Amino acid sequence: MDSDDSASSTGSAKSCIFVLLPEDITAACTTDCTPERCDNATVRPCEPPELEPGLPGQFVPLEVPHRPAEVLELPRQPVDLFFDFVPAELVGRWVKWTNAGPPSARLGPAQRRSRSLLWKPTTSDELYLFLGILIYMGIHPEAEVARYWSVQQDQEDPIHPFTRLMTRDRFQLLFRRVRIFDAALITAPTRPTRGGRGRDPRGSRMPKVYKQVNEWSAHIQETGDRFLRPGSDLTVDEAMVRFTGRSMETTTIPTKPIPQGFKVWVLAQKGYCLRWLWHVHGDGPYGLVPQARPAAGDQAARKTALTPTQLVVTSLLALLPLATYHVFLDNLFASVKLFRALRDQKIGATGTCRKDGGIDKTLVAEKETEGRGIPWGQLHAISTADRQVNQFTWKDNALVLFLTTVFDETSEVVRNRRRPAGNTAAKKAAWEVFGPDVRKDLRIPLAVDKYNH
Repeated sequence: MDSDDSASSTGSAKSCIFVLLPEDITAACTTDCTPERCDNATVRPCEPPELEPGLPGQFVPLEVPHRPAEVLELPRQPVDLFFDFVPAELVGRWVKWTNAGPPSARLGPAQRRSRSLLWKPTTSDELYLFLGILIYMGIHPEAEVARYWSVQQDQEDPIHPFTRLMTRDRFQLLFRRVRIFDAALITAPTRPTRGGRGRDPRGSRMPKVYKQVNEWSAHIQETGDRFLRPGSDLTVDEAMVRFTGRSMETTTIPTKPIPQGFKVWVLAQKGYCLRWLWHVHGDGPYGLVPQARPAAGDQAARKTALTPTQLVVTSLLALLPLATYHVFLDNLFASVKLFRALRDQKIGATGTCRKDGGIDKTLVAEKETEGRGIPWGQLHAISTADRQVNQFTWKDNALVLFLTTVFDETSEVVRNRRRPAGNTAAKKAAWEVFGPDVRKDLRIPLAVDKYNH
């Protein structure tokens, strides 16, 4: 956990990060977004459909040459790579802050047999050992921490080798007291006053829990830039960091594999997280690059204004080296308005879309009937009038709404597909294509294939 944002704002990851204030969110969220049930600060696009469709076959794809990610020169030894992400200088500060300890008033009177009475100052070597143990525990999970120090029944040797190097009581003392932030610099966020925006909207409004980790978080992101040059294909999505303790910033999303914890907005490639932004529960993403607020009555500007959730995409992409990218998005972000904005920045986009994502009303009508009567595998594409965004439906096991600025409707690829199981009408329609075969090579739209793979 990390020092105050204002005290370490010199890094490249922080120098271009700003706060989107509540009044900016209000300006962006009038009639073009729908709040999520689990968090009102996360909003889906809600745009009216395009009034005029484009002419058939008139869509102009944005050319995004495929560029694989490039791993740059790495240290010779894996441990040296670890030290790049956790440098001795940083750990030295952690030792200083840990040994300073919390104010005695916060600890309260210690019990006679309290483990805290056994505390002695730590060292950099011991903290590195502590981090190694945490990594080991992540690879070799046990039901409870105490189980790592249990011994086998037939001999006295510990099951886990690291227990020879650190006792259970010492580990639990460190687990409770290790600090990766300077407590003297951490203050609660200040809210803007009614008459103004507060004294320091960039730093002071960051929640305390994120201030505590922000220095190390920024260092990890910047260090990754030295070893990896991103490829062209990227994705942006929300992620959950598991946490079941007490915090005002935790979010609960029952449908996620990790249903409770801290919500983070992530820009990733092939499973590697390149950049991320914190999510403030009830307030939305922290660190957005703000857009100009539309003037009163300026309908043209309002039509191009993005929701705060969509600004996550543009803000994260702005943190990458200048290049041409192709970002894949789900229907939490995707809309005709966002895809136009990305194309204006020479960034391609592909993703699934909701009915209220500004997509053509003819395609919306097909989705409302779930493609009843449409043969399995059929694609229906309609370009926007400006030929910048390709909109289409594709009948798979269900009817899928798609948007793309990169692929036209004629681009296909052959994939080996499995015949869907079940007795629904849509799945029975697929059986006509598969016939007696359980698996079959079939053509699917290239946009769908790239999105899935």
